[in-house]
Amino acid sequence: LEKEKKEKERIEKEVKERTYELEQANKKLDLISRTDELTQLPNRRDMHRTIEKEVDRANRFRKAFSIIFIDIDHFKDVNDTYGHAAGDAVLKSVASTIRSLLRKYDVLARYGGEEFLTLLPETELKDASHVAERFRKQIENQTIFFGGQEIKVTITLGVAQFDSSQGAEKCIQLADKALYEGKEHGRNKVILWTDDKPVENAQP
Repeated sequence: LEKEKKEKERIEKEVKERTYELEQANKKLDLISRTDELTQLPNRRDMHRTIEKEVDRANRFRKAFSIIFIDIDHFKDVNDTYGHAAGDAVLKSVASTIRSLLRKYDVLARYGGEEFLTLLPETELKDASHVAERFRKQIENQTIFFGGQEIKVTITLGVAQFDSSQGAEKCIQLADKALYEGKEHGRNKVILWTDDKPVENAQP
């Protein structure tokens, strides 16, 4: 009987350990599925989940939030001139610079290619425009060193404020529209979507 009891305990302990290992592995897999491998930022899918939660919060507490769409200017030229490894270094550098300028509850995600999306909870358009301008200046003023090369890049940014009557998807689209306007008119700009039209941010 004693032998059986010990064997049972051993099996139970092993099952517990295996279950824990499995849980850890699943957690890791979940994190991988939600994270952009290169920049270690949340990916597009995870960002959509986060925005959904923020929409609920905004509607419940009547709080505004804003979205900043960011695109690295002439990124293809960086890849063509310096190679894809340099392009990766630029993406990582831009990601870490912008992340360092965020408040702890702001969220930055890699949205695809050379595009990033920033969610600024409890932030109206005017304040979001200042944040975007800070991003723009910081990137413009920094130099990325890679393989003995000095690389300079700029970013264009589109900013929109969430409107509960239009929904989150519309807010992202409007920030994207504002961004497109900036790309069309010289790049390295912050464009706000306001009163149904894109407006260049007045330099603060």
